[in-house]
Amino acid sequence: MNSEQFPKVHRAVERIQDLVEHWGWYLLLGLGLITAGLLAIFYSVSSTLISVKVLGLFVAMGAALEGIQAFKMKKWSGFFLHVALGLIYGVVGLLLITRPIASAETLTLLLGVALLLSGSFKSIYALTHMHPLGAWLLLNGLITLTLGGMIIAQLPQSGLWVIGTLVGVDMLLRGITWTTLALKAKSVGSK
Repeated sequence: MNSEQFPKVHRAVERIQDLVEHWGWYLLLGLGLITAGLLAIFYSVSSTLISVKVLGLFVAMGAALEGIQAFKMKKWSGFFLHVALGLIYGVVGLLLITRPIASAETLTLLLGVALLLSGSFKSIYALTHMHPLGAWLLLNGLITLTLGGMIIAQLPQSGLWVIGTLVGVDMLLRGITWTTLALKAKSVGSK
């Protein structure tokens, strides 16, 4: 078997070899993400506000890029579209940066509504279709529905901590994943 016949297998083997050879760096990455995730969870209000401001900076950069693109257009047919998008991005980015609390509350409301809708659709689907994993799908839908309801019921307070908590949980789980992979790679490499 050569790498030209099975390029995906070859790349996968290279990734595994890299993980085994550099397991210590991946362990460090995992532990760093666990630490950052726990800090984000414990300081969820601060991490929410930081996350919203960082999002605002990215949206503002998008506004600047749309503005640059508008004036680089060779033909003026797309000029007004780029200007309009740049203005919208600019206003949204500015609001996210200058009004992070109100922005966090709005984003949390949207998240809560999305969870309510998603949970409702999953639950209805599980009850109306013969799905092999219908019970699990129904459980998933009910949990999602409950989370959405809890988030919305606690607004505006939940707007201060939900985003930061979710960012922290994501980092924590990614850190656990990298730590586990690194320790497995170490045990494979030592055999």
